[in-house]
Amino acid sequence: MGFQDYQQALVLDVIRMSAHAYSVAELDEILDGPLKSVLGYEMMTCGTGFYTEQGCYGYKYHSRAFPMEYFFELRNPNGSIDSALMRKWLLVQRPVYYQCGRDDADFPEEWVKLFTRYQLRNTIGHAVSDRNGVVGNYFVFARLQGEVGPEHAEILELVTPSLCVAVNRALATEEVEENFPGAVRSLVSKKQREILQWIYQGKTNWEISRILDINEETVKYHVDQAMTKLNVKTRAQAVGRALEIGAISPIKRTLNPSSLPNAGG
Repeated sequence: MGFQDYQQALVLDVIRMSAHAYSVAELDEILDGPLKSVLGYEMMTCGTGFYTEQGCYGYKYHSRAFPMEYFFELRNPNGSIDSALMRKWLLVQRPVYYQCGRDDADFPEEWVKLFTRYQLRNTIGHAVSDRNGVVGNYFVFARLQGEVGPEHAEILELVTPSLCVAVNRALATEEVEENFPGAVRSLVSKKQREILQWIYQGKTNWEISRILDINEETVKYHVDQAMTKLNVKTRAQAVGRALEIGAISPIKRTLNPSSLPNAGG
């Protein structure tokens, strides 16, 4: 599909600015500037997520006027978020969109009612997963000018790789919120996260049982439960996945000045 000159210029601006965005303020310059101009949306949300067959979890997110209450209503009993738009994306892995009235028959009635209740009008979303098809970035836009369609999808597909870089850099130093809808930390319990954190620090089951004042069988039980929820087969994989999705925190290592070359002159 051919773009008009102004659209091409805006897409290039998004890509160029994304390459130099390292903070939330710089990310917002993109979201409120060329990206908003080329897609014509009123609100959006983006972030990092963790995809499972049971639903989607978020690690960090950034919102520009998007009603988060909408996502709270999409929560499953397991704490994940599951929407018709997300399920469609998981099947095609391409930008997916919905226009109120026009596309109602293609989506479940319950979701259409919820979407209409928040007067979102229309929406388009896209995501990118890692090589394992699990962890990635997501982008959701709503209340686009006019009707959403293939042109918006093509634009979003072009800018998403660059936007992923900008979002990951910008959110890297942001604190993780605990209570937003679909927070990834609701996937594994607090006790399971605590045990995985100690495993990451090199502790054995026996040592963890002494630290937490529980028996070894309880430690093993929590580890097995965490492995099942994280869809992995070993303790090491569980720790790796927990780090990947932000369920546990990486150890901050500091260099000893005396170990550096030419230390002390």
